[in-house]
Amino acid sequence: MINISFISGDQKIQNYNKTYKDTELFVNVEKELYENYPEFRDLEPFFLVRGAKIKRFRTLKENQIHDGDVIMLNTYNEDF
Repeated sequence: MINISFISGDQKIQNYNKTYKDTELFVNVEKELYENYPEFRDLEPFFLVRGAKIKRFRTLKENQIHDGDVIMLNTYNEDF
């Protein structure tokens, strides 16, 4: 079991913490996050951990996400 935190570049998510098995697919973690923050679902989000982009259909372990990591949710700015 690993505890991870989420923050978003726009500061709308600050210190959202959850515990998961390291065998969990990241796409399932992402889906659960959208249940609490549905406004991010359609903003073409991407996630970073320690500067590396997270691959959605890989496990937390395969993405090298460790206990205590902070995952940054970023979105592409549609105004550009």
